[in-house]
Amino acid sequence: MMASLEPKTKYFSLIAITLFAISAAIVRGDSGTDATTVSPSKSIAAAKRVVVWDGEKASKGAGWANANSIEPQKVEAHSGDTALEFKFKGNGDEWLGMGWNWCAFETGPFGTDITEMKNFSFWMKTKGKGADVQLNLLCNGEKFDMPEHHTEKVSALTYCPQLQDGKWHKVIIPLADFVQPKGFDPLHVGELQLFNAGEGDGSFFIDDIAFDNGSINEMLVNGGFSGGTSNWVIQESGATGRAESVQEGPDGQTALRLKVLTVGDDAWRLQVFQTGMRVEKGKTYVLTFSAKSDRSGSITVNCQQNHEPWEHDTQEKMEVTADWQQMRFTFVAPWDDDNVRITFTDLGTTVDQVYWFANCSLVSNPKAK
Repeated sequence: MMASLEPKTKYFSLIAITLFAISAAIVRGDSGTDATTVSPSKSIAAAKRVVVWDGEKASKGAGWANANSIEPQKVEAHSGDTALEFKFKGNGDEWLGMGWNWCAFETGPFGTDITEMKNFSFWMKTKGKGADVQLNLLCNGEKFDMPEHHTEKVSALTYCPQLQDGKWHKVIIPLADFVQPKGFDPLHVGELQLFNAGEGDGSFFIDDIAFDNGSINEMLVNGGFSGGTSNWVIQESGATGRAESVQEGPDGQTALRLKVLTVGDDAWRLQVFQTGMRVEKGKTYVLTFSAKSDRSGSITVNCQQNHEPWEHDTQEKMEVTADWQQMRFTFVAPWDDDNVRITFTDLGTTVDQVYWFANCSLVSNPKAK
């Protein structure tokens, strides 16, 4: 039975945590501009990614939880210093649910237009004992919480099986998997509902709730560096560097800045890479990214085995300048391997040289030439 059919006045109390007293739901996209969804004519579908709540730039919201609690807190966060915490405890006889509404429960034409979006995503970390994590989306309307406002539920573990290991993970769910009932309004989506479907005693931490129209085949995690250096490794092997996430990317987007502190006997001794990808022999892959340096030079990009014998036949040397450049590295995997890494290497050439990387994406592309 859908949770919307339960009388919420009986099962939970509403927690009104309105952080910004404004009259419309404010969302912020990667373009750096705010979009106000006051009416259907104000569409945000052209944005590549729209963050509806992150606790900092997009921080309006209110929540509900049945016999438990949900609220922003600053002890655990994926990015910035604020994330939501849903505390739950139950023996499985009652449903443990919560919702976070980025319209702060304002009824009417408020919410996020998802008609041209493809994916719903958020970062999540679990603490304690949990069960199956189910969720759905809720749209707005003249009245709040009507049966036709709820999509069908999906299990987060289907999209991120390792979700309960106590670490931060990005959960990406195709919007097509949220089956919309008749009467659902995709122009004004305003709430995430989350359920611990069974016995549990712990917390779910949620951060960086967003919609995007990108490819679901994305193989990199935190390719835009909004999560700092999370999922990226800075290898210092006889050379050293300082890496940090900064708002210095193209059009003010987030980027990774790496300053060379010391160099060794080989330029490859300082490099940045991400592991955890699987490639199939003979299949084509495309890495795109933006890069620049404070002086002209070159870097090497490769797809490398993340284990002995460390083969890296698929590599390319690329020139960098003081201006941002969109770069593309296309390669055909020479092996079947479930433990490879994408590496930006040959960075340890000049002391005090600075590199910037942004908008990193790796997708399989069998049609690429």
